[in-house]
Amino acid sequence: MPELPKYHLSEHRADALLRPLERELGMLETRVKHYLDRLYMAAEDRAAVEAAYAALGVAHAEVTRRVEARAAVPQQRAQGGE
Repeated sequence: MPELPKYHLSEHRADALLRPLERELGMLETRVKHYLDRLYMAAEDRAAVEAAYAALGVAHAEVTRRVEARAAVPQQRAQGGE
């Protein structure tokens, strides 16, 4: 696949880019928890949904950790674009 051109000349911070992903993961986690709490499922289906819920929890926690770590770093003025 050919390299695609960049959208902007200035750098973007990870915390700004990851916040929407963090929100979406939280919403997905809530939705799957609702499924587990409210829906009847066969044991095999419940196990699959529980595994997905656990994976979402791990991903959500990791993205949250990275957002918080980058947000704690003072914002610096970009030295120029690529």
